[in-house]
Parts: sequence; C-alpha cells; structure tokens
Amino acid sequence: MGRVLLVDSVAAIAGGVAGISSNTTYIESAAGVAEGGRTGFASVVTGVLFLLAIFLAPIAGIIPAVATAPTLVPVGYLMFTLIRDIPVADVEEGIPALLTMILMPLTCDITVGIGAGFSSWVIIKVVRGKAGAVHPLMWVVSLAFVVFFLKDWIQALVKERRGATPRPRAAAGPATRTFRPATPGAAGARRGRAAAAAGGRRCGRSTWTRSHARWHRPGGSSSGER
Repeated sequence: MGRVLLVDSVAAIAGGVAGISSNTTYIESAAGVAEGGRTGFASVVTGVLFLLAIFLAPIAGIIPAVATAPTLVPVGYLMFTLIRDIPVADVEEGIPALLTMILMPLTCDITVGIGAGFSSWVIIKVVRGKAGAVHPLMWVVSLAFVVFFLKDWIQALVKERRGATPRPRAAAGPATRTFRPATPGAAGARRGRAAAAAGGRRCGRSTWTRSHARWHRPGGSSSGER
C-alpha cells in the first residue's frame, strides 16, 4: 500500500511540474487499490480509456450541468463512507480529518483543506510531544503549506518594506555652466542714448568684455557685474 501511494504522490508532483492538473488523486487511487489494481495495468487501461474519451468530449459538453450535477451526490456518499475508517476518537487523527473535510467545501479550494489537515496534524504531534514521529517529508510539506497560508501577509510585508526603503539617487554628472551673454541694463542703455544724442559721439555706448565679465566704457569706468 505504501508503494502504491508513493507512486501516486510522484505522479501528482509530475503533473504539477508539467503545468497540468494532478494526474491522480488519493480517492481514486485508494478505490483502485481496494479493487485489486496493484500491478499498474489498471492505470494503463484507465489511461487508454481516457484517450478514447477525448473524441466523446464534445458530445459530453452538450449535456447540461443540471443533468450531470446529481451524479455528484452518490459520489459524495461513497467518499463519505470512508470516514468510518478514520479513528475520530483520536485527537491526532480526528481534528486534521475534520478540518480537511470542512474547509474544502467552505473555501471551495481542495488545497486549503489538505493544507489545513497536514499542518494541524504536525502541530498536534509537536504539542503532544511526539515530534519524533513526524516524517521529514511531513515537516517540509507542512512548512510549505504554512507559507501558502501566509503568502498574502508576506507579500504585503515585502511591499511595505520596499515602500519604506528610500530609492538610491542617480549619480550626478559633472557640473556644467551655461554661458549666457548679458545685455546692458535699461539705465545703461538710456545713458548711452542720451550721451550720443548730446555730443554725437559713440563713447557713451557700453562694450562687453568676456575676459572681465564687466560692462566697460571707453573712459575706463565700469557699470559693475551682472
């Protein structure tokens, strides 16, 4: 039985890695094993029948959901009969089984139910001082489910940390100075025009000297820096 379930688990992992839905589930595998399919030939026959059913899939889509949904009731009943094999009187087995069965329909997510069952089983074992009885794989799976349950909180915490961290500023390049030639002020222009009109001379006009960055007049006086 252990080898069969190991193969079932490996097949489920391979399906997830390949990007498709899980190849097998525990209920179907347990039902096949209970009926005597332990050599693997039953799985081959099932796979061939599924390949043939691909051609009938369009026809199955014609049938409305209201006609096929009632068939889930007997399927659920058959799954429910397996509860009699669970030792519900034992807290270590009953509480994980209860959480698994309740959270699946309430959350509409099988992963949540299975994760709650695995995690609660490990926690109960640790609380009751039976941590040594937990298999290393159960530790790994339970830790992965804990991260799965806390993923929203972890993502919010990471975003908050990123928002609080100041972003590094870009390195500033060498400082550059733009040269803009200045023009005489309004007062200087008026004085120049007045001097030219009075004496008809050009000595009143100012000239720009870049070497001194001053407005110089021919007489040697300057009007100061701009």
